[in-house]
Amino acid sequence: FSNKDWVVQNETALSPLLEEKKRSLINYKKKPLQSSKDRLQHTKSVLQQESRRFANEYCSILCSAIQNAADMGNTKVMYKNIRVALGPNITKIAPLRLETCKPITDMTKQLE
Repeated sequence: FSNKDWVVQNETALSPLLEEKKRSLINYKKKPLQSSKDRLQHTKSVLQQESRRFANEYCSILCSAIQNAADMGNTKVMYKNIRVALGPNITKIAPLRLETCKPITDMTKQLE
């Protein structure tokens, strides 16, 4: 399974929709009429529908790949696809603080 996310995979289909939304927004800002507002809302709606459709397709394909790997007992591929689904592992470390609640930025003082 590819490491690309659904936006990159469907860039060719999403680009014209994004451009149309951009043009509609510019047109609405130039001429704030009801017709231009309706056009903007319509283009935003179409973009949102297509984006959700692409995201759902991506998730369905990824879930199928995970399930197929699990059914075949291929744990390496299964966990690889789970990592793709969950995204990168983010490790946050809380800074050490002094009694005055100020963070200790000097590394040598952190060891004291």
